[in-house]
This record gives sequence, C-alpha cells and structure tokens, in this order.
Amino acid sequence: MAIVALNSLYVIVASATSGGTAPGGSAAPTGCTLSSPYDVSPFVTSVSQETMADTPDVTTFGSGGFKAFVAGLKAGTVSLSMLQDYAATLLNARLGINGSVVPVGSSSLIFIEVRVSSAARSTSNPGFVCAALNKNWSTFGASVGTVPTVTWTPQISGGYAELVS
Repeated sequence: MAIVALNSLYVIVASATSGGTAPGGSAAPTGCTLSSPYDVSPFVTSVSQETMADTPDVTTFGSGGFKAFVAGLKAGTVSLSMLQDYAATLLNARLGINGSVVPVGSSSLIFIEVRVSSAARSTSNPGFVCAALNKNWSTFGASVGTVPTVTWTPQISGGYAELVS
C-alpha cells in the first residue's frame, strides 16, 4: 500500500497542448503535453476533482415495479483554492480577468494538469489532464489582516483523464 500525506503537488495550466490527443474533444486525452505551462503550484493550498454521470430514468412496465437507470453523459469538475498574488507576471495576471494564459470569459480552452510531483507521469505519478473554460475568477477574497485568497472553479469541457505517460 502506498498511501502518503501530500505536502506538495504539481499544478500547471497552459493555453495549448502538443502530442497525443488533446483534452476537450469527444475523446479522453492521450499522451499529450501542456505547451509552455505556467506552474501555479506555489499558490495552490487545495485542489479537488470530481467525476459524475447523469442517470436518465429508463423505467418500463417490464422493470418489475423498480425504477431503472442507465449511465448517461459524464462531466467533471475541478476546484482550486489559491493564495492570490497581484504581481505583474504572477497569478492574477496569468489567470484573472485579463489573464495572459486564457482570460476569464474567453471561448478558448485552458488546459490543466495536476500531478503529485513534477516528475514524469507514471503509474505512481499520474497526471489528471483536462480542458476547461475559464468561466470565473475571484480577484478579491480577503479581510483586514489576512492573506488574500482565490477560489478558481473553471468548467471542464469535453473528455478528461488520468494519464500515466
């Protein structure tokens, strides 16, 4: 068993990918690499990802009085809590309202990868890779005397996967 307490995480974002099948289409990504990624790891305090599937009702008279369902469309979410940084080339400038990677509200996809470490992908260091729309950004999240934070929940669009190579 290889359960570990995480004390680091590698989280990168980019406006393009190269090689393999890129995330965001109808198929899950394969073997792609984020092109010129921006490492947001120094700002991330927590990250979570969830996968879900719709379950349309397919109950018929032949289902014996029980409701029946099938797995339908799949979707995923990703949410990152980060320490905000307003410096000219850092977090807010890269991902915020006028972000240089992909600005909020753009119809262009932003690509996100999360791994346990910056080492190459492997079975013990898989990379969760997705394409998303930068649909929201919280420029301000602070109180007097506290460190400013931001919660970023871009909308995953299309196929996504955990890649080991």
